[in-house]
Amino acid sequence: MGQPRGSRKIYHHLVCLLHTLVQRVPKVRRVAALFKPRMARLWNLIFYPLVSVPGSAYFERFHLTQHPDYGHWLEHFEKNSSITWKEQYRLSKKWPDQPLISIVTPLYNTPSNLLIECVESALFQSYQQWELILVDDASNDRSTLNCLSRIARIKDPRIKVLTNRKNRGTCQSTNRGVRRASGEYIAFLDHDDRITPNALFETARTISGHDRPDLIYSDRDLISPSGKRHDRISKPAWSPETLLSGNYLFHLMVAKRSLFLELGGYRKDFEGSQDLDFVLRLAEVTHRVVHIPKVLYNFRQAETSCAYDMEAKSFIFEKGVKAVQDALDRRGINGKAYELEHAWRGNYGIRLKNRLAHDTIIYNRHPNLAEFLNHRIKSSGKAYFLIKREGIQGEEEETDSTLVSFFQIPGIGCITGKIVSNNKIVHAGLINRPEGIPLGLYMDFPSETPGLLASASIMRNTSLTHPWCCAISKEIWEALGGFDNAYGGIYTLFDFAMGCLEKGYRNLFVPQTQYRTEKRKQTDIYPEDVRLYKKKWQKRLNTNDPHYNQNLSLNHCDMRLRTPH
Repeated sequence: MGQPRGSRKIYHHLVCLLHTLVQRVPKVRRVAALFKPRMARLWNLIFYPLVSVPGSAYFERFHLTQHPDYGHWLEHFEKNSSITWKEQYRLSKKWPDQPLISIVTPLYNTPSNLLIECVESALFQSYQQWELILVDDASNDRSTLNCLSRIARIKDPRIKVLTNRKNRGTCQSTNRGVRRASGEYIAFLDHDDRITPNALFETARTISGHDRPDLIYSDRDLISPSGKRHDRISKPAWSPETLLSGNYLFHLMVAKRSLFLELGGYRKDFEGSQDLDFVLRLAEVTHRVVHIPKVLYNFRQAETSCAYDMEAKSFIFEKGVKAVQDALDRRGINGKAYELEHAWRGNYGIRLKNRLAHDTIIYNRHPNLAEFLNHRIKSSGKAYFLIKREGIQGEEEETDSTLVSFFQIPGIGCITGKIVSNNKIVHAGLINRPEGIPLGLYMDFPSETPGLLASASIMRNTSLTHPWCCAISKEIWEALGGFDNAYGGIYTLFDFAMGCLEKGYRNLFVPQTQYRTEKRKQTDIYPEDVRLYKKKWQKRLNTNDPHYNQNLSLNHCDMRLRTPH
């Protein structure tokens, strides 16, 4: 974090003098307050001549990886370099719409080397319409205080350092930073983490290209204690029910400032899982959420962080259960939140207490499965139906009724459970592929395998339900015009799930309802059904499955990264 020299130094002092006038002269400050967002953008425009391109050594940090294969993957798909930085810088300066993004970072006794790296990651953004608000939560560590003094001496008017007189916690410190922010959007950056050089460029481009969404989030990876990147977290698109299982969104997360304040910001009663509580409340008022499938955030594994030791701050997970329970209560869903035992910490489940009356339809090979199902549903007086292949049995007596109970969540189209055979996974989620034959996640893996993002263990949104175990409602069956008789076999159930998505419903995978079978392979897949399915849903099939990250392989079932060609 060097200082400007020569004529640049003179220019720098003139800019800082102008900034001081705004901050300290009451009349000037009152005028500036009337034009706060525009003034903040003006400082950025004035400050452009002071921008320096990061040196090659800086970019090399972002290509240090723990495993050579991941380094090769980053080099091929997500390389940051001085060349790409300059291209993004020049391009963004020409944009007619340049939203101001306020980065808010609460901190407390942060090791100086990590705080410097955090601040540098903001300074060296290729997109320059930003401000950084550091909120010191009454640090008493001398090295941290010296570091903050050093940061203040940069005298970049985009950087503000606020100091709490007493320790107030992350929630109140973040809220204070957001209130002081000038930006239309707030980017949340932890004090010991960093954002990639293109993070705000990609965010600003998404804001303008998606008609100003309410929330934006990206993929992330981890930084080991030795400073090397590893374990990319490749997230799905917006999946509101998945949030009931844990905060898959966080880092990088960028929220519209006005909505954050409207929702009351972070709530101190949920300190530690305040971000989960916030996104659960946000999901109740908007679905204008956009995912950027690129790593824009590096989450550090400090020795006392949850990224390094899940037991370091166990209170976080207690507050996570509380956040999910509070969401159920707000939504009028009679259920109980709990932390999952067979996945790493921070993954949650819900038990719904009410039961819904349903009919169970069991089928075997049938010359026209759609016709058979339509007849059974039409002649029944029940509102819900569980469709099962012969030989599929619930692990517990209540498995069927538990699965159907998830229709208490509004907006659900159809629901599927987990299927195992001889302690091996038969079904833990299906992914659409362009060729029309779904990919079965973790097929033949041990039944206790949690999967990437615990995807084989948590309730989550999915595109397809498994035809051997599928719950539907009569109301949605009628809305879709029943099952399509053009299909001869099980593809009519895939078609129904896709129809639910087309109508704006969301489908669920609920692995807490587990089924067993002796049968392991599909035998009634007809080529003419596959062709019809591909033709009818070609546009959706050629677009990446929204509940499966586009950076993951469609040829392997273990959610590994796709291979560079």
